[in-house]
Amino acid sequence: MKIVWKKLLYHKLKDGRINMKWSYSREPTKEDYGFIYQIDYSDGTSYIGKKNLWIKKELLPLKSRKKRQNAIGTIVRNYKNKRVTMEIVLTPSNWKNYTGSSKLTKNKIIVAKTILAYAPTKRYLTYLETKAILCLGALEDDKFLNENCLGKFFKGNLI
Repeated sequence: MKIVWKKLLYHKLKDGRINMKWSYSREPTKEDYGFIYQIDYSDGTSYIGKKNLWIKKELLPLKSRKKRQNAIGTIVRNYKNKRVTMEIVLTPSNWKNYTGSSKLTKNKIIVAKTILAYAPTKRYLTYLETKAILCLGALEDDKFLNENCLGKFFKGNLI
């Protein structure tokens, strides 16, 4: 029974690291822009951050001139000194395998990954991340690995 339970709880990445699966209250939808997360590590520290669920890409139109299935709009750009209508395409991000972006967390063993909240827009996602970092006291507490908030409030020089 334990082997099955462990297979459901994590999987190995290509570089050999073990990646814990996310725990969340609901599955993300297409209306969600991103989410706020908390990653807990084996040494008792945590990290709070945000992650986009979708990546917007600008792609050249297809030769058949058909619209891509996942295109959400178009935009005119200069491409090789010509005006070209580019398609804006939404593609899913790598959020399921995401392990964090902080340099302080690279060699740490992940114990749990939790999605705290979903946000429908980029602005609201940034607001929720800021709110989570400040309300949980991540900059004052050594238990959190967050070094700054919005690039304006830094852990070492708050006072």
